[in-house]
Amino acid sequence: ALGPDWTARIDALPIAHLSATRPHGAVLDALGLRTLGALRGCPRHELAQRTSPALLQALDALYGTAALAVRPWQPPPRFRQTLALPAPSSDGSALAFAAQRLLVQMARWLHRRQAGVLQWRLGWVGQPTDAALHFRHRRPLRDPAQLRPLLHEALARTALSAPVDALWLETIDIAPYHAEAASLLPGRPADEALTWSAVLERLAARLGPERVQAAQLAAHWDPLQRQTWHPALAHEPRTAATGCVRARSETRSAAVPTAPADTLWEPAWRLPHPRRLALDARGRPLLQGQPLRRLLGPQRIVTGWWNMPIARDIYVAATPDGRCWWLYRVHDGAAEGPHWFLAGVYA
Repeated sequence: ALGPDWTARIDALPIAHLSATRPHGAVLDALGLRTLGALRGCPRHELAQRTSPALLQALDALYGTAALAVRPWQPPPRFRQTLALPAPSSDGSALAFAAQRLLVQMARWLHRRQAGVLQWRLGWVGQPTDAALHFRHRRPLRDPAQLRPLLHEALARTALSAPVDALWLETIDIAPYHAEAASLLPGRPADEALTWSAVLERLAARLGPERVQAAQLAAHWDPLQRQTWHPALAHEPRTAATGCVRARSETRSAAVPTAPADTLWEPAWRLPHPRRLALDARGRPLLQGQPLRRLLGPQRIVTGWWNMPIARDIYVAATPDGRCWWLYRVHDGAAEGPHWFLAGVYA
């Protein structure tokens, strides 16, 4: 303790004891200011003009007349942690149990940063680095209860050639985290329901990312080729965590083409391969023995005009039970007449 005369004892100290005076040492020396007391006795306005307002703030904090400007602790910009195993192991369930500790540590790190993880990796010591498991999410996550099932599914499908000695976990891409709203179902807690993103991620972890597909609209003049399929969890690669939200929004906005007006009545569910329909005695199409009643159409698409022109008439039809179907009729100049094909289903 400095005692009751602590201000007088501080006044007698050289100005070099205050780190904020070091950038202005030449100016203060030219003014003849050698001690902190002499510095405190100078007119504040003239001192701020000769040096900087930050020097006055540091001087006031030293004498207790202003709050001390303390920079808060900031977590590291990237999480990476290694966990040594009690014994070498190649069992997926044992590795998943040990990796839960790394998930909890990552969740705490994300909570301090008010962020969620979009991409992260789990690897092991004693195996090639490219054999690490790579996880991608459609939205930021940080709850270990949501990440743990994905980790268990991925490790259950991974075969290690040799036992590993340690595990490591690192984040690749993070984004600001926003808590989800409570469940809208009466009497059901929000943590019992899975979001659509969580369902897709769990299916991708169990079946493989390439087997979980999502439809995407493509700009094409042919209605039968406007729908393409791609992995539902596909993301554009990013090299830095900063600006990841802006990069993602720009990628999505650039990938959505302008849809023609005639796509409004096209179905969302299309058959991978059109199925040929049987005909009744009058040449009308039948679906499972039921006649089809035309609702919209025809919309004629002509292809192959440079060789043998082929015309397709697209219709929306309904069966007697009220279900709607997307079908087309092909005119290829055959002697037996046009052919009818089923191409899409309305939910």
